[in-house]
Amino acid sequence: QAEELNPGAAMSQISHSTEADGAIHIVTLNRPDAQNALTMDMMNEIATLFHGLRDDKKVRAVILTGAGEKAFSAGVDLLKADGIFTSYFPTPLEKDPRVQIETFPWPVICAVNGFAITGGFELALACDILIASENASFADTHSKFGIAPAWGLSQKLARSLGPSRAKELHFSGRFIGAKEAMAWGLVNRVLPPQQLMPHCLDLAKEMSKMNPTMLRMMKQTVNDGYGMSFKDGCENEQNVAYKYYKEMGAELFEKMKAFIMSRSKGAKSKL
Repeated sequence: QAEELNPGAAMSQISHSTEADGAIHIVTLNRPDAQNALTMDMMNEIATLFHGLRDDKKVRAVILTGAGEKAFSAGVDLLKADGIFTSYFPTPLEKDPRVQIETFPWPVICAVNGFAITGGFELALACDILIASENASFADTHSKFGIAPAWGLSQKLARSLGPSRAKELHFSGRFIGAKEAMAWGLVNRVLPPQQLMPHCLDLAKEMSKMNPTMLRMMKQTVNDGYGMSFKDGCENEQNVAYKYYKEMGAELFEKMKAFIMSRSKGAKSKL
């Protein structure tokens, strides 16, 4: 049963609800009549929401999606862009939605329900895992409209797709559909629209059963290592593991052994 957290916020263009007794938060871009295009207020609200959720003791995963079945987000609303390009950058980290999503300590799943264009594409890529509807598509129109990327798109695509495919998207502005995006490794899975959110919720629920300390540590270790050489990443992993086991103590170690010995597929970690 979803719990709506801001039912009285009629003017808000970001809706926020919870599932699984608050372990899973669903954040929805809620401007379907404007293809969920981003305004300054929306960007600030996303950043503030994710920043505030860091202190939530129940949260274990977040799902980010868009309202409707046509658009995840068309990117920055160019009709309401006054001040965004001239005064938004450089942005304080606590007000930058991309930074707040990327550095959020718990997993963030993007349920890409429709097209994700430019800033919307960048927002999706700030998430840890992308699951796409069959209606989803992706495009980078920075070059087409003379807008400089500032949320990492020029760096992320080359690292995830390889420079040749990334440059094709950057230089042409062409759309790639959900199935091509999956073939290229951009999204994990493509589903019929009606199955998108149920699948993402099931995935988030499985994540919520994991050892919370290790879930956060794993995300941080992967993210840190992504910006390092392979050698440095492996060294960092060892250092993190050494610190973890050093601080574990005998009692927690015994709990870990007991859980492993009694584990089942549906069991929730007690650590």
